[in-house]
Amino acid sequence: MRFTEALIKHLVRTERADPGQVYVAGFSNGGSMALRMAAERPALLAGAASVSGQLPTGDAAVEPTGPVPVMVVYGADDPVRPLAGLPSPPPDPKEPILPTRSARDSAAAFAAAGGAGEPVTRQQKGYERTVWRLGKEASGGSRRPDGTVQLLVVDDAGHTWPGSTVPPPEGFGPVSRALDATDTILDFLTGPGR
Repeated sequence: MRFTEALIKHLVRTERADPGQVYVAGFSNGGSMALRMAAERPALLAGAASVSGQLPTGDAAVEPTGPVPVMVVYGADDPVRPLAGLPSPPPDPKEPILPTRSARDSAAAFAAAGGAGEPVTRQQKGYERTVWRLGKEASGGSRRPDGTVQLLVVDDAGHTWPGSTVPPPEGFGPVSRALDATDTILDFLTGPGR
């Protein structure tokens, strides 16, 4: 976290990055890192996106501390990091896996930190989209208090990047073509509907 924060501040200070357009995104552990950055340093970010990543619970629990637009994309049939979260203790004690919240609870935590109201869920072709609108009076000094937190649960998708043409490793489940996660995330992070 300290390294990422220092990198962002360095890039802004040297005028290589616009402080109003700093985004983080990642897949799996990288997705969890993007969520952690958004939770702990929301004032540094204009938005965050995670594919197959969740917030940790237990001793390593992370709570969002302020409003920031966040998108969580998740495969409904993820066998590696289940939609419902990872249990504590892990199924295989030899694996150093942290317990996690469910994908929905991870998104809902950001919605709560952003003063969002009740979510609206709509079924779309091949996935379900749940949207929380961040409140205008949310604390934490967000630069986008009018943004959203979104959870997209992709049908028939595993621990994969939806829309990818790269075959996943064995045991990771199928890749869905119902959604192009790259375009969807870019639209979310840079569009007016964040």
